[in-house]
Amino acid sequence: MRPNSPPMPKPVRARTLIRRGRIVENDQWISLADDTPLPPLGDVLVSPQRLAQEAGLLLAHDGALGVIFAPDDEPGAIAAFLPRVTLAAIKFPGFRDGRGFSLAQILRCRFGYKGEVRATGDVLRD
Repeated sequence: MRPNSPPMPKPVRARTLIRRGRIVENDQWISLADDTPLPPLGDVLVSPQRLAQEAGLLLAHDGALGVIFAPDDEPGAIAAFLPRVTLAAIKFPGFRDGRGFSLAQILRCRFGYKGEVRATGDVLRD
């Protein structure tokens, strides 16, 4: 290491949540597959397809609602529900795949989404 070089970043655990440059230790979100039963309570992340199919059940659920988008998902199909969505998580299948950034921009600008937007998957720490 050179004398004035910055320290090496600490390794980040898989599924580590970093918010505003700090590691969040107590993330309570539960990611559900489309065929996983809805738990009785808790903050849940579901696909846009599941939200479209089970909107009544999910909106009445005891806990916050989040949607986890694949890079090629079209948020227009669930636009009516976005005001009730607390978290929009966007999957990045590879660090060179920038479609997630475009999707985040579409959520904010076209659909006026005001909740938290989270990058998940193969994201490089900046």
